[in-house]
Amino acid sequence: MPGIVVFRRRWSVGSDDLVLPAIFLFLLHTTWFIILSVVLFGLAYNPNETCSLNLVDHGRGYLGILLSCMIAEVAIIWLSMRGSILYTEPRDSMQYVLYVRLAILVIEFVYAIVGIVWLTQYYSSCNDVTAKSVTLGMVVCNWVVILSVCITVLCVFDPTGRTFVKLRATKRRQRNLRTYNLRHRLEEGQASSWTRRLKVFLCCTRTKDSQSEQVREEEVPYGTGSESDAYSEIAYLFAEFFRDLDIVPSDIIAGLVLLRQRQRAKRSAVLDEANNDILAFLSGMPVTRNTKYLDLKNSQEMLRYKEVCYYMLFALAAYGWPMYLMRKPTCGLCRLARSCSCCCLYPSRPRYAPGVTIEGR
Repeated sequence: MPGIVVFRRRWSVGSDDLVLPAIFLFLLHTTWFIILSVVLFGLAYNPNETCSLNLVDHGRGYLGILLSCMIAEVAIIWLSMRGSILYTEPRDSMQYVLYVRLAILVIEFVYAIVGIVWLTQYYSSCNDVTAKSVTLGMVVCNWVVILSVCITVLCVFDPTGRTFVKLRATKRRQRNLRTYNLRHRLEEGQASSWTRRLKVFLCCTRTKDSQSEQVREEEVPYGTGSESDAYSEIAYLFAEFFRDLDIVPSDIIAGLVLLRQRQRAKRSAVLDEANNDILAFLSGMPVTRNTKYLDLKNSQEMLRYKEVCYYMLFALAAYGWPMYLMRKPTCGLCRLARSCSCCCLYPSRPRYAPGVTIEGR
């Protein structure tokens, strides 16, 4: 699925990935539309209270904003569900709907500021509890939507999006020199982006191996100063692989899910065959009648098993903090933050395996 182009920039999201976010916003705005309509037209308010009158004026304007948001989000849902993964022409008008939705978001931002001003002036002195509660709810709802949209934009922002669009346009015009320069800029930008992602989602370390750095400088023609480490090598590999592929992260996730389903289907087909000696699969390995298992009653095998379990922790540490949080979802975050002990009990450190000499830590 190609990335959507908005503001002459490619974003790391496809036009068919907007269904769930639009549904979430539609349900949220529909709920508040119903609540605000009941408050404004169904409940009596004191006409002598200035805060109540301001609430009515502010609420009527916000009803119009909510209605506009709902219409725009229905249009986004309808467009996102059209076409298919590769057939994107029915969704070509998505960018214009997003422009309209962005304009409405700016108005929502103005109303959120007005709501904060109202709360500052009247929240303490206003005697209308309903007015205060509804206004506070509207302000919180506004800021939740605005912050969620900002976080989403940061997540799907592609630093090389403008270069990608220029490169695609230049290829159509067959300008060889300019195409080469844009391709080089695109590759450098994608490598920098992948380097940052790897450093954040893996070990977050910036230490470098001087030997590997020297080898890289001799053998690899590209790479810049402070990024000449293992992360940048992997980053350049990813950048080269994804350079000519116009795909988004959701495509990679969908591909991995489909690959997993295909593997399971193949294993089921193998198990259903009559002429095979495979009884089951254990961690992807076939189990037959001749499969040998660990004899943990044997002291030597038990000792080796404990040694493998101990060094498996070091192997998992190579994948960084995400793998640690997957293994310990409840207390992992507390243990990573040493200053926060929470309610998690720190177990005693395991002893080194017998007969093993550790030279460095």
